[in-house]
Amino acid sequence: MWLNGKKDDTQTAKRHGDEISYHWTGFQQGTGVEVCVTIKGSERKACQTTEYNG
Repeated sequence: MWLNGKKDDTQTAKRHGDEISYHWTGFQQGTGVEVCVTIKGSERKACQTTEYNG
């Protein structure tokens, strides 16, 4: 897992068909943070920016 371009931690995600998911509370990262994930052994990276939905 990468936060705003800096490696943060290694996490384990779940796979459901083609979808890979990992859940955490918004209070752990805040809002406006770019969260990226990579799959071990792959150079591809998926990113999304956190937002407040409350």
